[in-house]
Amino acid sequence: MVVHSLTYRLVRISVIAAATLTFLLVSQPSEIPAVLLITPFMGIFATLYLSIVEVIRFLGPDEDENGAIVQVRRPRLMSAALAGFPVLLLVLQSIVELTFWDVLIAFTIMLLAYIYISRSSVSFWH
Repeated sequence: MVVHSLTYRLVRISVIAAATLTFLLVSQPSEIPAVLLITPFMGIFATLYLSIVEVIRFLGPDEDENGAIVQVRRPRLMSAALAGFPVLLLVLQSIVELTFWDVLIAFTIMLLAYIYISRSSVSFWH
């Protein structure tokens, strides 16, 4: 049952990534409605988010709570923060507003969010 569930999750990530890539390859931003311009960013975020959740699950404890490299109590929140950073940079780049200071500010916000989340929801096992 566990293998089937893992396979389903990996197929879901692959389908979202393939759909996003296909959308990017076949569409022209000047020819699609403005509402659809956010679609690639949502696809990239979803792909990164689901991938990070799977990595956290892989590094986490097994069914017997043994062998964890890292144990995250709120993996979805951590994944959203980690996936949001590159998507934020892509959004800023797409509107030609990405400067060194923007990257520095976004990184600082990401680092502070990571520290806050890790202090409140992550415990590392040695």
